[in-house]
Parts: sequence; C-alpha cells; structure tokens
Amino acid sequence: MSVFLGERRGSGDFTSNSGKLLFYVLGATDQDDAEAQVLADPRAADQIGEFLLDDVSSSDQGGDLYFVDLDYKRGVPNPAAALAGETPTNSRPAPAGQDHTQPLGRDVTFTMGGGTRKVYQSLETLYKIARAGDVAPDFGQVIGYNRKTGEIEGCEIVSATSDFTITKRFANLTIGWFRTNMDLVATVNEVPYLGCDKGEVLYKGADGQYKDGDTKPWTVTGRFGYGRNRANVPIDDPDLALADLVVPLVRGHEYVWVTYKELEWPVTIDGVEQKFKVQRPQFAYCERVYNYPSEVSAGRIHRESEGYTPTSADLTFHDLGFD
Repeated sequence: MSVFLGERRGSGDFTSNSGKLLFYVLGATDQDDAEAQVLADPRAADQIGEFLLDDVSSSDQGGDLYFVDLDYKRGVPNPAAALAGETPTNSRPAPAGQDHTQPLGRDVTFTMGGGTRKVYQSLETLYKIARAGDVAPDFGQVIGYNRKTGEIEGCEIVSATSDFTITKRFANLTIGWFRTNMDLVATVNEVPYLGCDKGEVLYKGADGQYKDGDTKPWTVTGRFGYGRNRANVPIDDPDLALADLVVPLVRGHEYVWVTYKELEWPVTIDGVEQKFKVQRPQFAYCERVYNYPSEVSAGRIHRESEGYTPTSADLTFHDLGFD
C-alpha cells in the first residue's frame, strides 16, 4: 500500500517564539513509520528561519490514518556533532570494574563549576617586574605578601567543582533505609562509583517525596559532589622535578594546608642591596576530613592508614539504590 501525506489545517502557524507543522499520513504501518515518513519530507526541515525542531509527536486516528505534529521553538540548542558525547580517547583510564563506554543514565543531572575559593599560592609566577636598577624578589608563588604585616593575602579564584544528582523511583522505603541515608550524608566513596575513583564522590544528601496512586510512589534525588584525585602534587614549585615538597596523593575531598618559613632574600631597591624577608613553604599536610560509608555503618571506625580495605559487608552508596 502506498503512503500519502499532507498538511492539516493550522499547519505553518508561527508566533514570535514557537510554531508547528501538522501532517496527516495515510498507509503507514505504524506510528513510528508515520513519523519517519514525515521527517523524510522536505517540508519537515530541522530549521525554519530562526526556529529549530524541538519535538515530534504522533497519534493513531484509526483506519491507517496517523497525525504527526512537529513543534518548533526559537532558541533550541543545535545538536552536537555526530560522535560528541563519546568517551575521549585521551581520557583518564576507568577505575577497576568500571566501564567508561556505558551511557550516562537519564536519571543523572549535573552542574559543573561556579564556586569560588581562596588560594595563597599560584601555579606559576609569569613575570617579576622591577624598576631599572632594582630586583623584584621571588616569593615562590606566594600571592599577595604584605611586607608590613607578614601576612599572605591570597586571591579568590573559580574552583573546579562539579555537582550532580541521581533521581530514582522506589516502590517502598523503610525506616532502616531512611536512617542509613542520614548516616551516609557527608561521606565519600571508598569503592569506584559512577566511573569515579575512590574518594572522588561526596554524598551531600537526598530529597524525597511521596505521590499517592503510583505503583512506585517514592521519588528520591540524591545529591553528590565531585573532586578529582591528584597524584604527586607539588607544593613549593609547579615544576615537579624542582619541587622539594610533594604530596604523593590528594584525593578529591581531602584538605591540604601548608606552613611557611621566613627567609632573608637579597633585593636591590633604589640601587642599594637590602635583605628582604620572604615566605616560602616549609611543611605540607594532607588531611582526610570526610568519613567513608563503612566508618559510619554499625558505629565501626576503620582507618586506611592501619591497613583497612573495604569489604562486601561495608555500606556503599549502592546500598541506597543510587545505581
């Protein structure tokens, strides 16, 4: 049977922000076939003027008749390139047991960046400028050294923060699940989770609501934060080969702090050499400030420094159903 299609009354009506094309299709095998026939028609363009195709819907009218509606909107983002969204070839290797090629689930939403934090040492001092005859002192990437007070003022920068949520529907939630969820707030993952290594995911809590008349009445959204693990972090010099202070491993939500020592540095000011006091990093500390889920389960306390390794009996984020 041949397929015939045409436009219905009202097709082509556009306002300042939206528009629509309305088709009828005769002889299609089903709704999917009807939509495919319409989308193959030259009139069903991806873009009409400043309007982009936003949605396609269809309905079975009976007797081999189908209605297909195309909704257009102004300002709809253009589609990404054909292979965009795939795992880049130069991305970090996946943690053990994780597969980076798996598609990201539709229950995940995310926000990346936007936070600020204060730093007291730069990655690199690009220029040290002085008047003719003078020598600008080297502060070792310290930012905003106040010669009168000896304080390091630092500066505000945009932090590399990433937050994401996972929303799931549950048929039932127990008091035990509820209590466990509260216990795990402000813990970090101790096993790989959602393609992230140990220590990179911070559980920030969840929002839940109940809807009557639904077979899975509970909807719960878990909130998470991401921080990248870093190995061999230089403290006193951005060039790892030249650094005297190097932290072997800083996991995403651990805290590094530094003490400084004061040195006298020869500086030429107005043609006269003087001793200028500068601050240089002396000691560095890396602190773990969040519990692992196993440390709050059943009141147990485990220390990684004592040789502890997670077991299958320990709690993880998977126990909350956020898989």
